[in-house]
Amino acid sequence: MTTAEFSKLPRELREEIWSLALLPEPGIYHFDPDYFDALPDIDGWADERWMISKRRYPTAMHLCQESRRFSFQIKAQEQKQEQENGIVPYYCLGENARPFHPTTDTFWFSKASLLGHRWVRNLTSVIGNRLHIIENLAVSAQCISIVKAAPAPNSSMWNSFRWDRLLRFNSLRRVHVVFAERCVYEGSDENPNGSSSSNPEKVTELRLEKWTEGSSTETTDEVETLMENVQMSVVEAFQDMYGQMLEDADVLLPVPEGTPDFHDGSGITFHAAQVIKMKTF
Repeated sequence: MTTAEFSKLPRELREEIWSLALLPEPGIYHFDPDYFDALPDIDGWADERWMISKRRYPTAMHLCQESRRFSFQIKAQEQKQEQENGIVPYYCLGENARPFHPTTDTFWFSKASLLGHRWVRNLTSVIGNRLHIIENLAVSAQCISIVKAAPAPNSSMWNSFRWDRLLRFNSLRRVHVVFAERCVYEGSDENPNGSSSSNPEKVTELRLEKWTEGSSTETTDEVETLMENVQMSVVEAFQDMYGQMLEDADVLLPVPEGTPDFHDGSGITFHAAQVIKMKTF
């Protein structure tokens, strides 16, 4: 569609197109306690809303006068809603980061030690009390160590995690196993004011992509084997707990109010993936 043809569309339709173009890209929240800072709140932390790095000014924000004007209208509306009603902004235009959106974003564990971190295990912590909202989970391949032999079913961090914490991911629908991490460097974006950032590393976005042969040292057969083992281990844990709950209601785990019902894991899909680090200068 040419610019002239686009301008002939009804205003409501053009604004709907702009709003879609301004939607944030699906992102990744990388759980790394080293970056957490204590806040003066009672139990607050800097990552309390699971902030995800993003491009401060999306391209659609400065394509033309109309898109720019519409973008700033959205920004003003969101700022007013947050100030008056405490509603968390969705577009977060002009910001370097935005809150985690469970339906589109992914929660990523990159190291095995993080699977058993106290903030994941503690249901009153920033992380622990929100495990039930995570729909998309990513775990790096090096975190996976499946030990099947008795009598020590929990002799690996992964086994401990899947039998203990993973069962509290009541909304879980997708599990991504990350086999590779790759950096992509891009040129500088101009912001709506035409000025460039003095920060040499302006933003690092994390994106999840499908694993492809050659993106890591594993062969296709090795990836498929690990994916099958991960799927069996996850579904096994969910089905075991779900079966126990059907037999005895007393085994119900304590969960926050509003948590979805427990499920048997049969609806979870599994994907081999790689993490792309988008660095803009």
